[in-house]
Amino acid sequence: IFYPINTMPDWMKVLAYLDPATYAVDGMRYWLTGVSSIDPALDIGLLTVLTVIFLVFAAKVFEEATIED
Repeated sequence: IFYPINTMPDWMKVLAYLDPATYAVDGMRYWLTGVSSIDPALDIGLLTVLTVIFLVFAAKVFEEATIED
């Protein structure tokens, strides 16, 4: 996530784009320095969508959990 994506080999770029942390770090890099390798709107959009998906998944898993004494 800290290595510049444009200098990575193609196989490593695929892995970087699958990692949500890439978008978080790229967004922070844009807001702190003004330099970004990915569109900042895409960073925010993907992180928002992933947050909603994981939140819904966690709520369903928590709902199905039982507490045994």
